[in-house]
Amino acid sequence: RYKLIHFYYNIDQWEFYDMQADPNELANQYDNPRYAGIIKELKKEIVKLQKEYNDAMSLEERRKLTDKYMLKYEE
Repeated sequence: RYKLIHFYYNIDQWEFYDMQADPNELANQYDNPRYAGIIKELKKEIVKLQKEYNDAMSLEERRKLTDKYMLKYEE
C-alpha cells in the first residue's frame, strides 16, 4: 500500500506515497504528519533489511563511491 523511497547518493532525498490514494505517485507525502508513524515503521524495516543483507555502507561512503564512478564515466 505504501512506498518509501530514499535517494541516497548526491541528493539525499526522501519520498513517500500512499499507493491506494495516489497510484500514479503524483503527491509526495513525506512531510505529511498524517503518515509520520507509517514512515517511521518503514524506516525501521529498511534498517532491518540493511542488516539482513549486510548493507552497512554509510551515506558518505555511498556518495564517495558514486562520485568516483560518475567522474570515471564523464571523462
